[in-house]
Amino acid sequence: MTTIDALTDVRDRLTRLVRALHTENLANEPKKTDPKRYTMREVETLVQRSYRAIRDAELSGKLPAPKLGPNKRRLGYTLADINRARELFGTRLQRGEGDETIRLAFANFKGGSAKTTTAVHAAEYFAEAGLRTLLVDCDPQGSATATFGYYPDGEIEPDDTLLPYMEGTRESLDYAVRPTYWDGLDLIPANLFLFDAEYGIAADASTGLQRLRVGIESVEDRYDAIILDSPPALGMLSLSVRHAANAIVIPTAAANYDLYSTRSFSHMLVE
Repeated sequence: MTTIDALTDVRDRLTRLVRALHTENLANEPKKTDPKRYTMREVETLVQRSYRAIRDAELSGKLPAPKLGPNKRRLGYTLADINRARELFGTRLQRGEGDETIRLAFANFKGGSAKTTTAVHAAEYFAEAGLRTLLVDCDPQGSATATFGYYPDGEIEPDDTLLPYMEGTRESLDYAVRPTYWDGLDLIPANLFLFDAEYGIAADASTGLQRLRVGIESVEDRYDAIILDSPPALGMLSLSVRHAANAIVIPTAAANYDLYSTRSFSHMLVE
């Protein structure tokens, strides 16, 4: 067996393993579903209204009652139920007229810094708070995309990612936005082909580095917060994320190599 044959065999076995893990994680459902059911106590806090006010709205037909389980007991409230209640009572958190959309990037060119994990949790936290949120996966590894039940290199085509827009064949990012199983949280997915955007940006860096920012602006009117998950590398996509964001979080572990890398990253940001 040649070296290429051996590497191909490893690739194929890893592909089968990832597919099996993907199938197992999704059980018998085509996509992940509501992440949790909320108790009435939790709903009171999130909606900022009393139990009595919420129950009265259900009895009057203004709000649907939660579904019942086999034992005829309530299954609890979904995030969609909570957001309907927020809309009814006018308590849904949102940016005011004239307020700038949050464009928050999670970036570090050190791998293993929990960048994607932090970005995903932040997006879910904002959505649970009621903010209309968009998570933009700018990392060709597609880890954030996989978190929301999509197999990046099996279900996501290159044309579903940022790539067509970054190459100039699309005029806005509308085509790439898709819902997730979190109510109020949308996703622009990624897969390995997104790496090709590096070459297009580099070919005309003067305008290419601003293209992602312009693309975000083309859809940001429908969101309160936009989260960008940056690649763990110092490349054109990472620099594009830097230009698109109005705030950056730099996750880092308390370890020597991580601190050295983060120091270098912070130096790059101010240059």
